[in-house]
Amino acid sequence: MNLFIGKRYVAHSQILALSNGLLYNGEDTSLQREVLLYTTKNQQGASDDEYVCKLRKASTLAHDGFLHIFDTSFEEDSILIVLKYIQGKPLIHGLKQQIWTFPRIITLVADLGVSILDAMEEQITGFSVAAENLWLSEDERLSVINYWEDGEPQTIGAIGLCNLMIQLFSGLAEIQDPDEAFDTYLYRVGLHQASAEQKEALIKLVRRVYQGKASLSSLIFGLQDLSQANRSTEKEQPVNAPIPDAAALSRLQTQQRTATANVIIESIPPESDFMVEETIPFYKKKPIIIASSLIVVILLIWVLWPPHKSERNPSITATDSSNPAQEATPQITAEPQQSTEAPVDGGQSQNITIPKLVGMTQSDAEKQALSFGLHYSFVIEANSEAKGIVFKQDPEPDTPGVKGDNIKFWVSKGTP
Repeated sequence: MNLFIGKRYVAHSQILALSNGLLYNGEDTSLQREVLLYTTKNQQGASDDEYVCKLRKASTLAHDGFLHIFDTSFEEDSILIVLKYIQGKPLIHGLKQQIWTFPRIITLVADLGVSILDAMEEQITGFSVAAENLWLSEDERLSVINYWEDGEPQTIGAIGLCNLMIQLFSGLAEIQDPDEAFDTYLYRVGLHQASAEQKEALIKLVRRVYQGKASLSSLIFGLQDLSQANRSTEKEQPVNAPIPDAAALSRLQTQQRTATANVIIESIPPESDFMVEETIPFYKKKPIIIASSLIVVILLIWVLWPPHKSERNPSITATDSSNPAQEATPQITAEPQQSTEAPVDGGQSQNITIPKLVGMTQSDAEKQALSFGLHYSFVIEANSEAKGIVFKQDPEPDTPGVKGDNIKFWVSKGTP
């Protein structure tokens, strides 16, 4: 610990007043870097062993989901904690200033839940995940500010994450009625860019957490499934997609005109004056018309010209009486890929063999599952395999399945 910490670190401006302390923008004059300075009252005195023990344990956690503790200083009546600075701002400052859509909230909260599980492996628990105790980075990631002090029961673990989602959906810095059922509260707030099925699934999941029937892990897996389903839906058809402005439409239509000649763009945005029909001069059209006419004449002659039986393939005629099915052979050999992939029952069969995902990276496993028509979910766990490699799957490889089945795989996050 630096004995001259008060001279080494300089506070510039207050960022946030937390329930147990104040957060400042600061500077490390020794290393010439930005830092965050958290100050709180030392009510128990500088010899409070329990508080020191919690701080020491928290300072060993190096995780993107938590603002890392660089340094600490205990004075007679105050404590100074130096935290890593990340480009961003307190989440509570952005509650009403930003648009919080369904996919954005689900992704943020699911990632924060994974961070909580990682901290539990280091025996760091009990901290608050309320909006006032979270930092939102510019790369859209939440980090816990104070993770060495215990939070209120409604701000901890799975219940805390559910309360956080309500804060984000409603834009409220504080939930007015904590005793109200979460699902009832969610019915009242708008879930932007969520389908009716997704909204109902989220409310059912939150209700199970509120009733004590779903653990933190179950909540995280449920949110990851919702996030994956939302990405699939967005690929097919965006829900409540924002209407592009006139400038965006202009850029899009300019690109379309450049790529496709002689096409009139038929979208008519307000006050648009740039749509011009592209025409080809007649002297350029004449060769095209002549060439097209010749092609039509050649096709008509080929179709109407009487066939010569002597020029036909003798092998087809010779086997006509013994095996009529061979007449189809010349037709299906023109498209071998369709003939080999088409099911014998006229397209009704969707049977597949479950692919092997073990040993692949997470992204390759996702692509492989999708290429076989499977829905998938994954779990990130500590394992001896290299980080990001799939080490287990369910169902097992080479087992029979059907397109649309679910497959689950486990991704290693490395040796703990």
